[in-house]
Order: sequence, then C-alpha cells, then structure tokens
Amino acid sequence: MTMRPDSPAFLVLLAMLVAIGPLSTDLYLPSLPLLVEEFEATTSEVQLTLSVFLFGFAVSQLIYGPLSDRFGRKPVLIAGLWIFVIASATCAVATTIELLIALRLLQAIGACSAGVVSRAIVRDLFERRQAARILAYSGALMGLAPAVAPLAGAYILVWIGWEANFFAVALWGAALIVIVSVSLAESNATPDPLALTPTRLFGNLHRLFKSRVYLGYALTNSAAFSGLFAFISGSSFVLIDVLDIPPVEFGYYFALGVFGYMLGAVVSGRLGGRVNVDRLMRTAATLMALSGSTMAVMALIGLENVWVMVVPMIFYMAGFGTIMPQSTASALIPFPDIAGLASSTLGFLQMTVGSLVGVAVGIFHDGTPVPLALIIGGTGLGTLAAHIRVGRLVAQERPES
Repeated sequence: MTMRPDSPAFLVLLAMLVAIGPLSTDLYLPSLPLLVEEFEATTSEVQLTLSVFLFGFAVSQLIYGPLSDRFGRKPVLIAGLWIFVIASATCAVATTIELLIALRLLQAIGACSAGVVSRAIVRDLFERRQAARILAYSGALMGLAPAVAPLAGAYILVWIGWEANFFAVALWGAALIVIVSVSLAESNATPDPLALTPTRLFGNLHRLFKSRVYLGYALTNSAAFSGLFAFISGSSFVLIDVLDIPPVEFGYYFALGVFGYMLGAVVSGRLGGRVNVDRLMRTAATLMALSGSTMAVMALIGLENVWVMVVPMIFYMAGFGTIMPQSTASALIPFPDIAGLASSTLGFLQMTVGSLVGVAVGIFHDGTPVPLALIIGGTGLGTLAAHIRVGRLVAQERPES
C-alpha cells in the first residue's frame, strides 16, 4: 500500500532514511578507541574511518541528485540502499584498518542516496514552509537514532563486539529496501531525459552557483553541520580517553546532545510557519555561537570535565536542530525543476566542509579537550557570521513561498 505524503508513516520513513547517515557513524562511536588496539592503528587512522565516510558521502551526492532527476527518485534510492547494505555487512569482517577505511568509503557511497533523494522528494511534494516543517519533524524523529545509537553501540560492543554494529546497520538498510519498494510512490512526475548531459548538467550547476539565495543558505548550513561533525569525530576520544568516561556512560552523554537537537527541530517545525524564517535562523545561529564560544573559553581556562563539553553542546545542538531544516528548505525551494541536483550540491558542500573539520579534529588532537572545544566554538561563530553576511543579499533575491 502506497503511503500518503501527509501521513505519519511518511514522516517515519523520511526519518528512517535520513537516519542512515547518523547510524553509520554514531553506532560505532564507542568502539573507536578499541579499534586503535584492534587494528594496531593510530588515533588519526581510526578517525579517518569517520572522515572518509563523510568525504564519500559528500562526493557521491553529486551523482545521486542528477541520477534521480533523470531516472526518478525511487529506483535510484533502492540502488543506493543495496550498495549500503553490502558495504555495511562487509565492514564487519574487515581485517585491517586500511580495508575498513576503504569499505567505509563504499558504505558512504550507498548511504548518501537516502539523504539526497529524501530531500528531493520533500521538495517535489511541498512548498517552502511546508517543506521546512516536514524536514523539521522528520528530523526530530530521526534524532532518536543518534540519541540511542551510541548507547546501543556501547552495549553491543560490550556484549557482542564492534563487528555487530555494522551488521545492525546492514539490517536497517535491508528493511528500508523492503519498505521503499512496497510503500513509496515515485514523486518525480517529469524525469528529465537530458539531466545527465554535460550541457544541461553544467548549465544547471551554473544556475545554482549564481544564486545568492542558494549559496547563502548552503554556507550557513555547512558551517552549522561542521560543528556537529567535529563533536562526532572527537567526542569519544575526549570523553572516553581524556576524561575517563566508560563507553556506556558516553552513550548517555551523547544522547543529551541529541536531545538538544530534537528540541530545536520541534521548535523549528512549530515556529517556522508562524515567525519570520530568517529571524528564526538568526536566533539559532546566535545560540550556536554563544554555546560554542562558552565551551572554548571554559576549556582554555583549564576546566576539564564532562559537563564543560556536554552542556554547551546541548545548546549548540538546539540551535543546529532549528537552523538546519529552515536553511535546507530555503535553499531548495527556488529550484523545483532540478530538486535532485540542488539537494545533492547542498549535501556535497555540507559534507565537504564537515569532513575537512573532522580531519582537523584528528590532526590537532593533543590529549586535552581544548582543540575540539576551539573548533566547535569556531564553527558556531562561523555559522552566525555566514548568516549575517548573506542575510541582506538573500532578502533582496529570494521570492516568498
């Protein structure tokens, strides 16, 4: 039976699709310090399994968007999910850190289809405020995954072993293949047979990059996301190795940050249709800048405890949960005819910036919380600066929807 776009089941499906990315990283976060010993690798090499995932996630988005504009959303999504399932199961039997890194790249290539295509589907079916509300509420539901994943991953690590985390996400992907095949209708009513031709492809990219609206929201979006990925990349090493937090406890602390994200997403969904969207985003960016700066200052003056990292991150994530659905919907709405390409390019910019920040976290890790706190503080300030810088240009160009 086909799902209706206005049904709760549709929101749950979107959340399950978008959760593939967080599950692929957050579930094995408690295992990262153990993998250093398991593969006789360095901390930077193990963190590369995160960064290479994000890099693959970023680059592959440039492929799935045009493919979904050409062939439709559903077949492209199913193909990507198959790649994800096979790669995830193979990660569980990796015997070297180099092989795990390579398989994580392949896993990302499959996983990114879910994010790209789900955003394009929302753009196909809804207008700006509706799209932002759908993205916000599905994001709030999706937040359950990263809230539960580190805790579940810690118990899986203790009871079974790190390999079982990858088998678990493979099963998640397999379930989605069944649900999408049976219940999801094709939303791209007019596939473009020329979408993959060089002339059309580069012409459409030119449209995106000359739009101040698109680039403005994409820059804000990317700066916000990079702080989240900095925390994902470095939090397990700082909390478990530096602050001596047990892996299971780490899962609870990580869940507090995700609670902030879910709260922000709900606020975004409820207020997005009632208040000025750009004012709402400005408030969220200010919250991110203040909380990130607070974390950095406390770390610099030598306050090394778990709450110095976790409490500011809760507020950072609340701002993140508010700003992401609004900036995403605002960037995509002006481009209904190339929603797939617009979604994939937005994701590429977001993930590229995030992966670079993730690499920086690994490079500058010095056995203290200071580098991670400084990087998160910088991304919060960067998000606010980006939104202030583009605000006037966006107001001049963006059509109201």
